[in-house]
Amino acid sequence: MKKTIHAACAAAAFYAGIQLGPVARAEPDDWRAEASAEDARRLARIDQAWSEALRQARRNHRPGLASLGLLVEPKAALRGSRPAAGAYYCRTVKLGSPGGDGPAFAAYDWFRCEVEEGPGGELLLEKTTGSQRPWGRLYEDNAKRLVYVGGQAGYGRDPAQDQIGAFERLGEDHYRLVLPWSKQQSILDLIELRR
Repeated sequence: MKKTIHAACAAAAFYAGIQLGPVARAEPDDWRAEASAEDARRLARIDQAWSEALRQARRNHRPGLASLGLLVEPKAALRGSRPAAGAYYCRTVKLGSPGGDGPAFAAYDWFRCEVEEGPGGELLLEKTTGSQRPWGRLYEDNAKRLVYVGGQAGYGRDPAQDQIGAFERLGEDHYRLVLPWSKQQSILDLIELRR
């Protein structure tokens, strides 16, 4: 009887939104456990996104692309892509246009980003200034990249704004986040981070 009353109280508290004790939720250690199948397919096609986005952008924006150096070199990633926690300057560059009818190149001003390390060593990336402020988690993937799973409202809350990408090191305190097949405005978004 006592057990039944406790179970009934727990169920009532749950439905009323009251938490009776700590509820541990294990964070996945593999990005594949977090990302949707659609987003995993977008990441698998990252080389195609680079190719199509650069093809379009090179038509009329060669000087602008050249000024970006390694940022727009698809194979520029170096080993050791895990960034140090702390503040970074960051900017977004958009390449290519879905359907080819919009601008194929846009580079925006510098804003602020933050990399935070959680208690379990997990890395979180957040753009902290500007009108668009995506945030998400960086997962270990291979020697040359981490995988970012995030979005404007975090990941999974609004699939239309979910993001997936490759986080890569280009040099000392110099990184990029490559977001293939962007769901808004471009084929490839690059977020450059520098200290």
